[in-house]
Amino acid sequence: MSANANEVRKCAKCGQATAVCIRDWQVTRFGLSTGSSTRDFCCQSCGHRFTLAQVPQIVAFGILTVLLAITLCGGFVFACLTAYCVWPYVANPVVPGAPMPPVRFRATEPRRKCASCGGVTTCRLVTKHTVNLIPMGHSYDYACTACRHTFRLRSAGRLAAMALGGSFLLLIGVPTVTVGLGLIFLLAAAVYWGVFAWSLANLLRHPVLPEA
Repeated sequence: MSANANEVRKCAKCGQATAVCIRDWQVTRFGLSTGSSTRDFCCQSCGHRFTLAQVPQIVAFGILTVLLAITLCGGFVFACLTAYCVWPYVANPVVPGAPMPPVRFRATEPRRKCASCGGVTTCRLVTKHTVNLIPMGHSYDYACTACRHTFRLRSAGRLAAMALGGSFLLLIGVPTVTVGLGLIFLLAAAVYWGVFAWSLANLLRHPVLPEA
């Protein structure tokens, strides 16, 4: 499982040795680098995309599979997660000595219209969110090239995670509101749903611009 960003892999879909890394996600914990990364690949012949999970994540799932094997159900779940992470490595093997193909498919996000001045905004930062190695969607930080207006968009997966979190807090907060503790949960739920609504508004206020 090489971490070489310049490696070329065989595409599981078309069979061509033209799959290259288009985005390298550096994994952090509490703002500190872990030294590992999750890499997104794309075949430059057919556009097929796949992700190579970080090696520590696969090792952790494998250990949990062994430790929870006695419970059957737990062992089965983590065995499936391990296989899911390992399969892209097996199905898309490294092709030693293969030349780098011409880049046709990139990892760029679409340009959007600035709600402040009507100019062009470009994505400056993409963040992949995880909780205990479980993917929780992406966030995209945009900035206008003219007026420097900035805003953040969230992926469908990120919005779904926030909606689930807000709903969970509501379910806890409503029954316990009479004892005072519920107010804290309701306040947290309001923050979740507020950010959720603002993210949807940003999608409408900053529409995608056609490619030049």
